[in-house]
Amino acid sequence: MQQVQALQKGSIHLGVLRPPLPEAGLSLQIVREEPFVIVLAPTPRFAPDEQLPLSALSEDPFVLFPRAISPGVYDQVISLCNQAGFSPIIVQEATELHTILGLVAVGIGVSLLPASVRLLRSQGVVYQALPESGTQARTALAWRQDSRSSALFTFLDVAKRSFASTQWA
Repeated sequence: MQQVQALQKGSIHLGVLRPPLPEAGLSLQIVREEPFVIVLAPTPRFAPDEQLPLSALSEDPFVLFPRAISPGVYDQVISLCNQAGFSPIIVQEATELHTILGLVAVGIGVSLLPASVRLLRSQGVVYQALPESGTQARTALAWRQDSRSSALFTFLDVAKRSFASTQWA
């Protein structure tokens, strides 16, 4: 949301963020879609290679980003839990990804995060694929619809070629 506000004020020309966004006079281009993964501390309760249904975590405490920081991811996590038949018990919110991973590692709770989190290779956590839900975390480029910045349009042209597999509007 800080990027959305900065875009609206004109203090930045481009944001990299996770939609959906409030209607804000912004153009948006999705550049990546990825599934969610379950993040938990290693435990004998679940085998490392076990396909874990999300409903198995219905009694576990959750650690999430605050909705004010990442409304898209937060809402998707709540929706996934609701689809699995429960409302998550949120015991801690953290604004930084590394903090969420650290809290999970010390056993404060579990989390659902976009699969790219696995690239961090954080010690003390296990990543398990979420059984196919169809829900994807999206990453997008965002800019003001009324922008006239030549640097922005040059960047978008390069990005368009770099993300050739993505449908550009």
